Amino acid sequence: QGTFFPPGIYVSTYDTVNAPTTYTLNLDKAESRRIANRLKPDDRVAMKEWLVAFGLPEEEIDTENTAQLLAQWEANYDPNLRLPGMTFARQRYFQRVNTSIQGLLSTEGAIIAVPNAETGALDQKGVVKQTDYANVNDVANVQLLVLGTDNFGRDILTELLAATAISLLIGLVAGIIATTIGLVLGLVAGYVG
Repeated sequence: QGTFFPPGIYVSTYDTVNAPTTYTLNLDKAESRRIANRLKPDDRVAMKEWLVAFGLPEEEIDTENTAQLLAQWEANYDPNLRLPGMTFARQRYFQRVNTSIQGLLSTEGAIIAVPNAETGALDQKGVVKQTDYANVNDVANVQLLVLGTDNFGRDILTELLAATAISLLIGLVAGIIATTIGLVLGLVAGYVG
């Protein structure tokens, strides 16, 4: 599903969770990268703008202090509150930011649950800790898309190679036909005189 995937290595999340071996890696910048991926600098500035418009003094808001910024946001943000001058699109933007930062500083793992066939309740199957990693070689479904995909979800590199092969074949056939026609006409002209 989806189109225009950017270039990269795509790994099945399902197969990653069910990988036979998980490795615990304590990487130095893993947490800061995780936070930076979900809370961009533009989002921090926008959150500050909302908090100032809400009534917090600007000097009390530090966009570099993630814990403080998230605490102020959690204490004051109301997704149903529409501040004066805020467009509906801007309000939806803040709702998306609020959704994306939920549990951002949590150190707990993600719980994997499966439905119980008898009761229908969810039973805990396992926990994926933030330090758990899977080796790509242990995952069954991995796809490398060097150039990404087009609007129909087709691998662009595969399409490019197929188009190149067809172009070369057409050029070769056209060259053979032109050479054959030229050779025949040249032989006839040379024979006739």
